[in-house]
Amino acid sequence: VEIVSEGENLYKVSVPSADENAFEFISGTSTLSRVEVEKNILVRKSGTVLNITDGKYAGTITADGGSISITGGLYRVPVNPAYVAVGYIIAGTSDPNWPYAVVKNDGKYVASVQTGENVYYYQTLAEAIDSRELEDGSEIRLYKDSPISSNMRKSSLRKSITLDLGGHTVTFGGADDMGMI
Repeated sequence: VEIVSEGENLYKVSVPSADENAFEFISGTSTLSRVEVEKNILVRKSGTVLNITDGKYAGTITADGGSISITGGLYRVPVNPAYVAVGYIIAGTSDPNWPYAVVKNDGKYVASVQTGENVYYYQTLAEAIDSRELEDGSEIRLYKDSPISSNMRKSSLRKSITLDLGGHTVTFGGADDMGMI
């Protein structure tokens, strides 16, 4: 059994696994908060529950028979939206080391990027356009009126995407910007 600790908090997070790059939860209910985990996380066996409320997670998080509920934390790789609790969303961050965060959906997000079934939320339209999730065929959806400027990476705009303004307005910051759309 491997124990992860931070301050006063101790968490039983793994048992020996066939995958040495993973922490494996095999029974009971566990909660991870205020920890940094560099390995993958596997939740096995029906009835096993993992709640993630905070912390930093570098590897993949997978349920194989158990269940996962995520209500917080920073992530290096995309989180499976099926594990995100109701009322929470996956948001992009400006930190290249931890580009994804699970946060409460408080309505402050201006735009989202949908790629396949995955949806990621951003506080500005520029962040959505610059996001690493944006690829050919993605859809950007606007939830509020938004300004846009030439500070975005121009390479992001060389993709075939759908822009759903949702009845909102995009205002441009200068004459140079008009050539970008």
